[in-house]
Amino acid sequence: QAVTCWNVASGFLERSCVPEEDVSTSEVTALSVSPDGSLVAVGYRNGGLTVRKYADLEPVFTSVHHKPGRAVTAMAWDSDGVLLATGSQDTDILVWDVSAQEPVHHFRGHVGVVVGLHFLTSTVLVSAATHPDSSVRVWDLTVKDCLHQVQTAIKDLSCIA
Repeated sequence: QAVTCWNVASGFLERSCVPEEDVSTSEVTALSVSPDGSLVAVGYRNGGLTVRKYADLEPVFTSVHHKPGRAVTAMAWDSDGVLLATGSQDTDILVWDVSAQEPVHHFRGHVGVVVGLHFLTSTVLVSAATHPDSSVRVWDLTVKDCLHQVQTAIKDLSCIA
């Protein structure tokens, strides 16, 4: 439940917070810091998402758009920190406009849990999912559809970079 930030170079704890009673009282399952370091996105086992200011860990917004009880398992920011993609055990991918605090794209197609997300550009997102899907997909945010799918032989696919 707690979000704790450590300075790796010094080994010291920089900040920590235990959320109050809300969506973020579930176990943390995914974490991602925005490219400029100003925000941290936290995904939870209950399907919730909280975006917090990194400086003081105060919440910017909290939402549950993935199916309740289906953990957020992957997150990625676009290079400008404007968009945040989240993937889940519900096999869906949501792309959030962080300033509007709402999803602007909802992609379906994977059969397995989404385990990896990466923006190639601000309009092209790559995703990976586990067995039985075991595929990597390329999504175009402009046409709002999957452009390519690569079926892998890796049943235990666990990430992409």
